[in-house]
Amino acid sequence: MIKTRSKNFGSTLQKRLTLGSFFLSKENQQELFLKAQKVRRLIANEFKRIYDVSDMVISIASPIAPKINEGKSSHYLNDYMIHSNFDGSPSLVMPFKELDKMPFGIVLDSKLDNDRNLLSYGLYIEGLLNGGANE
Repeated sequence: MIKTRSKNFGSTLQKRLTLGSFFLSKENQQELFLKAQKVRRLIANEFKRIYDVSDMVISIASPIAPKINEGKSSHYLNDYMIHSNFDGSPSLVMPFKELDKMPFGIVLDSKLDNDRNLLSYGLYIEGLLNGGANE
């Protein structure tokens, strides 16, 4: 399997394809899938508790990418995910600032069925970032 996938794919993609084949094999699928569902439910439950006391969560959209001359980035950059991928809650990504002339964004996440409020918060934050134009 590795030989046929190594010709035109990078090492990270090769690893993901190989692991995907392993995880999808019949022997492993049931055990790993059930464990993944339990973890997913724990994450969703924790964010539900957070949303019981707050309207939204703000986090960085993705880690800051290294400059080209700095070499390879840390492995965790490839695996960065936002929690809404786990529980299906609404999420909004927007540009935020620049650091060392490199742009980065933020993610606004909210509870399920709170899309309208999330968009309102996004518009408000956009106004703040643009000097109060949307307040």
